[in-house]
Amino acid sequence: MQKKDNTMTHAPITLTLSTLAAFGLAIALPQAGRAQTPITFGPAQTITGDTNVVNTGTTFLAESFGNTSSATVNGVTFTGVTDGNSLGKLAQSGFDSSATGAFTSAAVPFANLSASYRSLLGNAFFNGSGSLVTFTVSGLTVGNVYEAQFFVSDPRLQGVSRSETFAGVGGTTLNYNSTSSDGGVGQYAVGLFTAGASGAATFGVTANRTSQANAFQVRDLGPAAAPEPSQAAALSLGVLGLAGLALKARKRQGVVA
Repeated sequence: MQKKDNTMTHAPITLTLSTLAAFGLAIALPQAGRAQTPITFGPAQTITGDTNVVNTGTTFLAESFGNTSSATVNGVTFTGVTDGNSLGKLAQSGFDSSATGAFTSAAVPFANLSASYRSLLGNAFFNGSGSLVTFTVSGLTVGNVYEAQFFVSDPRLQGVSRSETFAGVGGTTLNYNSTSSDGGVGQYAVGLFTAGASGAATFGVTANRTSQANAFQVRDLGPAAAPEPSQAAALSLGVLGLAGLALKARKRQGVVA
């Protein structure tokens, strides 16, 4: 008489980072292997007045490129910086020139902007080739949500037909002079992102003629919203229940008659 072999065989269980993330688990990775968070910007918005400047949360960094003095707009103080290699929490690669007071006009609508806003936009970092410029923000708090805002403007006739596009598929394009006339105003874009394990975020821009940046800021909006305790508990119970059912099914399939 044959005996039943009740030896149970189990399919191997493979745990991936995405699987662990679904269970709310995290693994510490070496710092060198942590990728910088990409910043994706929303649609282009035309400069109209002080309220364009985002002031939610707290200031993480705010800089007016090429400016020899600070400019405060809508309650946000932008520090003037003229050295592209000394930007504190921000690093850039690709700009080779700085211009102070060059990007201005006495014609409207630019002339109708507040004095502080004109001061913020009247200076810039640039290169003459339109080649890729990359920006890296460091020192971010892991898990916090941030809001980035990037400005470009050239109200002179030289700014007509000049534009800049954020790197990546479907990147937003900003016009330096949106009215294509003397005194035309530029544009800005805003992007939300959550700081990843590297504590750094990055983006790039390329231009059709001359790459340029007038001002840039990052707002700290605080930690990303956590799920309600009841929701987290329900999710955990559901996951454990599914895991139990899967284990039972594997046991039944593993019995050999």
